[in-house]
Amino acid sequence: MIDKTLISICIPTYNRASYLEKTLNSIILQPEFDSSIEIVIADNFSTDGTFELVRILQQNHPNIKYFRNDKNIGMEENFAKVLSLGSGVFLKLINDYLIFKEDSLLYLKNSVLKNIEIKPVLFFSNGKSKIKVDNIQLTNIDEFVHDASYWATWITCFGIWKEDYIEINNKDTLMGLMFFHTALLYQNIINKNQVIIFNCVIFDVLDVKAKGGYSLFDVFINGYLNNLLLRLVVDNRISKSTYIKEKSKFLKGFLFLWYFKIYDNKSPEEFTKKNAFKIIYRAYKYDLCFYFELPYFIKKLILLKLKKAIIYDNKMI
Repeated sequence: MIDKTLISICIPTYNRASYLEKTLNSIILQPEFDSSIEIVIADNFSTDGTFELVRILQQNHPNIKYFRNDKNIGMEENFAKVLSLGSGVFLKLINDYLIFKEDSLLYLKNSVLKNIEIKPVLFFSNGKSKIKVDNIQLTNIDEFVHDASYWATWITCFGIWKEDYIEINNKDTLMGLMFFHTALLYQNIINKNQVIIFNCVIFDVLDVKAKGGYSLFDVFINGYLNNLLLRLVVDNRISKSTYIKEKSKFLKGFLFLWYFKIYDNKSPEEFTKKNAFKIIYRAYKYDLCFYFELPYFIKKLILLKLKKAIIYDNKMI
């Protein structure tokens, strides 16, 4: 039995009070939310009533800690701040638009307690691992990239032991690509060479409007694919074959998927699709996988254009 906070649920937030309220309620209403768990909120200078919301909840839940920045310090800096403010043995980073499923807090708590002595890297894939079992144990970053793929970029999957977070020096050098948490995760796995992927689905994701406002394709290709992953190849942390396989999976499973979601207005996020295909082509023009997947892309695009044309004609009648 430990005599201090076991888990800090770390939530960076900015102008999402209505979503944050649902997220917080999904945590505090669970029986396992007791003095062993704290919620740490780093508010990046919200102007939408976030402070008032949290102040009300704090009246009955003193283990909700709230910190408001004097100005918007940037996304990555706020991630670093909320992690540094957590006092728990394990720091669990999450988005401010998640719903904790029933008993998920118990699952999270048990996962941490079972590994508190050895302290391997814990990664909560929320059912996204291609190996459809729980407790997948891996021994190096190459195995991890092969399995976790681009889901390593989702902050909800991320967690780190407090002592490991403190020991990683020069954290500021991991910023600048919008993937501070992913760079931190990779560094932690390299340091420890022991990682467990928990594949149980423990979160539901709320659809968030007014999210994005940047080129998803540019950020992920240049930040994740051409920087974080390629750096692992250059440093001999992952094999070139692992990188090539991941680049192929990333094309159809992420880039093309998001292209059509945005094109078909099926995404509530406000990501721009300006020059999207040009950005993708520039990154993949020398890769065979691009030309293998191109017929799929063209067929899908034609079908969507026909769908839009039919809808338009029906409105005109």
